[in-house]
Amino acid sequence: MNKVKKNVSMWHYSVYMSAVVLMLCGLTFLLASCMEEVVEKPYSGKKVNVHFSLVGVTDRGNEDITRSSGDDSGKDSETVVIPLMNDLCMYASLEADSDNKMRAATSNMDDGVQLRVVAYLNGTTYSAHIDYTVSKGLLTSPNTLEVNEGEYRFVAYSYNSTTILPLHDDYLISDIDPSTDLLWGCYPATGTHTITAFSYEEVPVTMSHLFSQMTILATTNELSKSIKINNINMVSITPGKKVNLNVKDGTLTSASDAPQQLSSKWLGLGTTTAISQPRTVYTNNMEDFQVHIGSLSLEGYSKPFTNLTLTFNKQLQSGVSYTMRLRFKKDESNIGMNDDAPANVNTYVGAFWKANQKGERLIRIDMGTANQGAWTAKVVWLDPRWGSGDGVALSTDRLDNASLLARGISFSSDMNPDSYGSPEDYPVTGYTTTLSGTVNSSNPFIFFRIGLRSHYKPTAAYPARYAVILLSYNNNTKQQRIFLRQGEDADYLMTNNDPVNSGGLSRRTQCVPFTTYNLTAKMLDEQVPLRGATFTDYPTQAGAMFQWACPYQHPTFGRQRWAWNPHVKNPAAQWVNIPTSDYWDKLMAEEEVCPPGYRRPNDGSISRNEPCTDISQSEFRQSLFLNPKTGFNFSNETTNSMWGYYADGFFDRRRIVDNKAVVPDSRSIAYIGRLFYNPTSGSDRYNASLFFPATGGRFPDNGILFSTGYEGMYWSSSANTDSHIYGLVLRVWDYHAFPWRSYKGMGLPIRAVVE
Repeated sequence: MNKVKKNVSMWHYSVYMSAVVLMLCGLTFLLASCMEEVVEKPYSGKKVNVHFSLVGVTDRGNEDITRSSGDDSGKDSETVVIPLMNDLCMYASLEADSDNKMRAATSNMDDGVQLRVVAYLNGTTYSAHIDYTVSKGLLTSPNTLEVNEGEYRFVAYSYNSTTILPLHDDYLISDIDPSTDLLWGCYPATGTHTITAFSYEEVPVTMSHLFSQMTILATTNELSKSIKINNINMVSITPGKKVNLNVKDGTLTSASDAPQQLSSKWLGLGTTTAISQPRTVYTNNMEDFQVHIGSLSLEGYSKPFTNLTLTFNKQLQSGVSYTMRLRFKKDESNIGMNDDAPANVNTYVGAFWKANQKGERLIRIDMGTANQGAWTAKVVWLDPRWGSGDGVALSTDRLDNASLLARGISFSSDMNPDSYGSPEDYPVTGYTTTLSGTVNSSNPFIFFRIGLRSHYKPTAAYPARYAVILLSYNNNTKQQRIFLRQGEDADYLMTNNDPVNSGGLSRRTQCVPFTTYNLTAKMLDEQVPLRGATFTDYPTQAGAMFQWACPYQHPTFGRQRWAWNPHVKNPAAQWVNIPTSDYWDKLMAEEEVCPPGYRRPNDGSISRNEPCTDISQSEFRQSLFLNPKTGFNFSNETTNSMWGYYADGFFDRRRIVDNKAVVPDSRSIAYIGRLFYNPTSGSDRYNASLFFPATGGRFPDNGILFSTGYEGMYWSSSANTDSHIYGLVLRVWDYHAFPWRSYKGMGLPIRAVVE
């Protein structure tokens, strides 16, 4: 019986357990169904109130330096020289302020500033936002940001003003004016932050500037007398773009290209120093930008200076405050009026570009042992023909041996740079106008590159434009000038309007435009057709040697209008020395080799003996000398000329043989020489320059070359006394420059003038 009861109990137990299993299976099915519902409509978690605290504003903004290289170049100082008139320049220097002066660079933002915090779930999906007002460094709001538990990235933005913030359209704000001080920040910097019901700490908010700030300070304090700044109008910056802000990550994109007005409010107008109201700016990460000044008025100048453009090779950094200093100065090109050329050194005295050239010119000066120490090269003057976007750029880049050899340049062996391309293939980039370095026993060279920013469009009135670099050396205690010229067409050096009070002259009447090249011929050591000579390719090249006149025609080898080569010591053909006693007025119809439109310059009369006791008709003397003198006998006048090398894109790229010549065994031989310049401040050709290479000549008795690289004598169309055997010449040496007379049978170069 008990056994039966036990079996019955076991049966009941089995039935019971079976029922339990069935119930569990049903529950599992139901739970599975519930799980499917959860996937379709997830549980959102508990709502959590999130509190924020304002940590402050970073000193340098969002650290997104706007140079692609990521360096600090955007904080380097840069100076641009703008010529206003012949004796007045504006030096525009842009530099980062030593301490950040952005409006929110203090520990907290100003009271009343509006700030919005946006929550992005998982860092990507908009969840909610809240607006705050800053009050004594605290964030105040009648509401609290409420989000579900989860992973978030919190983003904040502000105009740093009381301006009502625009709707952010989930993640984008469009057409923000750069005049606003746009701030942005996020937490965390990367990844997300976990929000739970137990998140009691405040989320920190650190803001960063997305724009730069600029202040303009103009001063005339460096002028010799007090000059007031009366007005500055219509100052703008390009590219001055409105921007779109991606709220999620703080990136900016361009919205419009309209120039941004920098300032209309100035303090100090009517005094010698004026300062603009600070303005925030954005230049879209451009590699350079321009500041435009519509009009600038200075006391004592009858007309305002208009449409000035300053081009800077900078990418402005976000969060950095800049000051652009406008300094008005008399030009510094006369600092080296008595140019102190380095002792026992052949220096560079000038550089030359054709109007359609702007490529590199190399200034390399072996300073020896007597001129060591710090050196500085800076652009100190440009004439008014340099306009918007123009100017001179200096650089020390690409001067290592590997870079030089890659463009065919060696200063110790003979190479042909022309086979590696022209200097135009190697421009000088950037806008640097000042360079510094040090010369010592291990590095005896001053070495830098000069380039131009644009080509020049010559006019009939101004065939060329000019600039000056001031080179300081010997620990910057001594100075010399380097005269720059862009434009190959014939131009005046001195003009008839330039004053004169020497040699019996009270005014100039005979100034003429000189060409920049010596004459040569397509075929040397042959007769040149009447008016059939051509010009050399570079100002430093010697060209051909011509006798003053040789009308005699030898029955076997006539020598009329003969173009002798400039480089072979002995003449390549039999020399003929039969000078004529006729004057140029009778000979030029059959003897002139200058191309059509050009002729030889005179040194007075061309129809009689010219003793040069009266120089009122001399083109040579009036056109080239500041203080022209009468007579000959080494009447030296070097007040407005310098001896040295000339960087014309040919001479400066080759090995200099015996410190005087390049490619000496070629018809292209080029030489050291003497550069003349116009030192008359206020002249229409102030700082104009003209180079004469020291070609030497050929002796009249045997035609052998002499004095190559030491002197140059240039024929005029005038003749002197003594049986009519002397022609008058311009003679240049290393220490001398003067008109002279030479035997007509000599072979000498010709420098033409415009007819």
